[in-house]
Amino acid sequence: MLQVLLLFIILPLLWLYPHASGWAKLAELYPDDGQHSGDTHRRCDVSFGFMRYRVVLRVCPEGLGMSVPWPFSTRLLGHPPLFIPWSQFNKATVRGFVFPVVDTSIGRPVVAHVTLPVWLREHLGADDQPPRRKRAEKKGSRRKRQRD
Repeated sequence: MLQVLLLFIILPLLWLYPHASGWAKLAELYPDDGQHSGDTHRRCDVSFGFMRYRVVLRVCPEGLGMSVPWPFSTRLLGHPPLFIPWSQFNKATVRGFVFPVVDTSIGRPVVAHVTLPVWLREHLGADDQPPRRKRAEKKGSRRKRQRD
């Protein structure tokens, strides 16, 4: 009885995860046809919105392939492999100091927001440093507010 109850709770959650993260929509737009070869990197942390994944990344000259381990990579559970051309990635920025990552979005119009490993920044054309205000500008703006 407990197994049946868990089945009715876990399966819907496993189905909901790719839809909430945007993976399912990306799979419709950017399916992987398996014709691209490149360097494979296993166990890479990638986030789609607020959902984290541990994926296999395939870096190719034409784009970036992503897949999750079996059994989650099946169409039934909503995680078929993706292949996203580099041209579909929008402006990318590096954030974080201790554990830097690259934030970007995919598609025009935007289909999903994604956080990727920092070593992909060359492929994405990311800014090396996130925009920061200078210390002097902070002080000056504070003084202006005090005067007003």
